[in-house]
Amino acid sequence: MKFVMQKILKRGLGIALALSIAGAVSPLSQAADQPLVPVVAATNPIQDISKATLRRAFSGEPTSGPGGKLIPLNQPPGTPARSEFDKAILGLDPEGVTKFWIDQRIRGQGAAPRAVPSAMLMRVVPQLAGAITYLRANEVTAGLKALTVDGKKSSDPGYLLK
Repeated sequence: MKFVMQKILKRGLGIALALSIAGAVSPLSQAADQPLVPVVAATNPIQDISKATLRRAFSGEPTSGPGGKLIPLNQPPGTPARSEFDKAILGLDPEGVTKFWIDQRIRGQGAAPRAVPSAMLMRVVPQLAGAITYLRANEVTAGLKALTVDGKKSSDPGYLLK
């Protein structure tokens, strides 16, 4: 056990462990406090999207916006962002989402949007015309544009994805 602890400390993980034991707030927990925002490429002409359009796009229905066909990209299942988005937009918990997509597949009505880790979404969305996803407000980087939802910014009272 002593050998293992020495090895961990040598790799610099001791500081992270000490901070977590001391109750420090991790960057991941800080990120969870940020609202989700629908995101497209900065070059996409769309500025605002409705909850109904998001629901159609992320439930597998062909959907278009001012920039053309929307290509929805999900966060991976089980991530807090995915669970929050599915609850707010589709009205489903993770188990309900799984059942929904199994039913869709059985009926031959399509498959779920591709799931992509958020770090990769930040690189893919600016390069893929029509791509739409959702990120935490603090994850929106150059090349991406956060959309308003039903005319509301993420900082507005009553914003849907808080």
